Amino acid sequence: MNAIYNSHILKWKNVNWPEEERRLLERIQSCKGREVLAKVRQGDRLVELPSPNGNFSQRLQREQINLQAGFDLELITREPCMTGHGQTAAEPEKPEDFVDRSDYNALQWNGERGTGALVSNRMRNTPMFFRNNGMNADLMDLYAGQTLFLVLNGGSLEGFDWSRLKKPGICTFGVNNGAHALRPTFWTSVDDPTRFLDSIWQDPTITKFIPMSHFQKPIWDESKKALSKSYVKDFPNVYGYRRNEAFQAAQWLNEDTINWGNHGKRGGGRSVMLAALRIAFLLGFRRVCLLGCDFYMDDNNRYWFAEQRSKQAISNNQNSYHLMMGYFEELQPHFLNAGFHVVNCNPKSHLKTFPMADLEEELRAAEIDTSATTVGMYVDRYKVVKPAQPKTNPPPPAAPRGKAAPVSAYKTARPAPVSPGSGRRMEARTLGQMISVIRASPLQQQPFVHMQLESMIPEDVYQELLENLPDRRCYSAAYRSASVDGGVDGRLRLGLSSSEISQLHGGQQKFWSQMRTVLHDPRLESALRMAMRSGLRKRFGGRADNLKFQPRAELLHDSQGYRGGIHSGTSQQAFILELNLPPDCSQSESAATRYFSRSESGAFVAEKTLDFTPRSGHAFVAGDSTYHGIESAVSEDRERNALLVTYEIK
Repeated sequence: MNAIYNSHILKWKNVNWPEEERRLLERIQSCKGREVLAKVRQGDRLVELPSPNGNFSQRLQREQINLQAGFDLELITREPCMTGHGQTAAEPEKPEDFVDRSDYNALQWNGERGTGALVSNRMRNTPMFFRNNGMNADLMDLYAGQTLFLVLNGGSLEGFDWSRLKKPGICTFGVNNGAHALRPTFWTSVDDPTRFLDSIWQDPTITKFIPMSHFQKPIWDESKKALSKSYVKDFPNVYGYRRNEAFQAAQWLNEDTINWGNHGKRGGGRSVMLAALRIAFLLGFRRVCLLGCDFYMDDNNRYWFAEQRSKQAISNNQNSYHLMMGYFEELQPHFLNAGFHVVNCNPKSHLKTFPMADLEEELRAAEIDTSATTVGMYVDRYKVVKPAQPKTNPPPPAAPRGKAAPVSAYKTARPAPVSPGSGRRMEARTLGQMISVIRASPLQQQPFVHMQLESMIPEDVYQELLENLPDRRCYSAAYRSASVDGGVDGRLRLGLSSSEISQLHGGQQKFWSQMRTVLHDPRLESALRMAMRSGLRKRFGGRADNLKFQPRAELLHDSQGYRGGIHSGTSQQAFILELNLPPDCSQSESAATRYFSRSESGAFVAEKTLDFTPRSGHAFVAGDSTYHGIESAVSEDRERNALLVTYEIK
């Protein structure tokens, strides 16, 4: 299912109602406005249902919509607001009390923005970041799906080795004077610019985000102990944003200004941490690792850098921490619903809202390996060397039983589509989506540790993948899995090693080289390790965290009549990721994978069915009792394709 955002309209294509009912009903319930209308299209029929809240399933059935078949759904919300259907949008409570007039006057915008207002299609039509001359800068989603390390200056960071955050692929976000020693990728503040060291303002490598009104303010010249003649607008790589001071959790991620807590008249509790998290979300980061998030301060535990704090200041900080804990309790469900994952890397932190994470594993997952050699890279990848062709093309020689025909014999038999992909960007999008899905998917324990995965590959990349599936003659000889119930030979494989990919046509070579890069990326391995850590520890005990794995990616092709039988993992396998590659949902049940347990009598008992649907998959910790297989034989008019990544113990 793919959601398409367009103004006040939400659209879904090919809805699988039995699987997606709960999530869609929650989404329908969240639509607020003067009127909500649902349009359902199935085949040639179009049904319109006003005010779809209530028993939507029964209403669909009364309209003769087959809930077992796919249909398209469109939700239209008229005059969106934070109130329910048919109600008039409530006016903000004295918006003039909560407007930061300095920001507001620095850059006027149509409409009242004092308390933040919801906007359409995830901010794309509303500028959020500005230059000092008022021109907007489109920075939205520049870091889509990436991981960010947010450094919050708690005393727990005293003595921290900052070089650990300086490795390739590590993006950091600093706040306030902590950036003086850290030198982060991004930085923000909300207080007066004179409170922050000039080394931060002067550094062109730090992307700085400040409230709009601060552009026209001077910084502090420490050498002269006086206000500097230089203003914030004079320094490099600075962007402005507009604040609001009316915290509203339901719209916090999607409102048109950046909230940093509540004005004193609304109960108080403001923090630069809130602004930093919102900016991170707008930039596209979807995993934020908190460092120095102590949420506790006393005379012995202040900031990690030198700074005096009076008893009153410490008391104010403690009060702010208490209020912000409440904010984050309200925000966390909205974060998870948006795929925005915040984790806390300080096990002693007093903030318990976000799950704890191991900093070493997070760094290892985000770091980019730069060990490869540049030798041999500067070549023309697109130059096609055409082999001499005979005047007539004889049919390819028959392959010996159990072996594939030589690729050279049929290399021109079918021209492969040339991938129009976008290279590194395609790889980054695909990897980012896979990691996000893995992190968001719940770990299930029965009949063995596993995860069901949906929408693992971006839809456009998936269509490109189907177009680039190699001809079945490119696959190597059939092999038998470690079947324990008499499975039948017939499965073909094509490994995605460099040598095997090199035998494909040029366009397919390029595409599968990119996919191999994604599937062998250590960040994908790290995401799977972290998600299934409990299962790995259950199997390998205390040495689980120190084991080294080698990924092996391959394409699988099952022809007519193939039935894999029930088999388990091997002692050399640690965990397995399998992605389904059907063109549509017609093989959902016939080619489904099933998980089994074994009774005392030795009989296999089917415990779970994993439908064979596009872009779906599953991952599990391998072992001698992880029984799985395909019970039904592949039908005559269908072939079964899948992508398998096996992580073997080095």
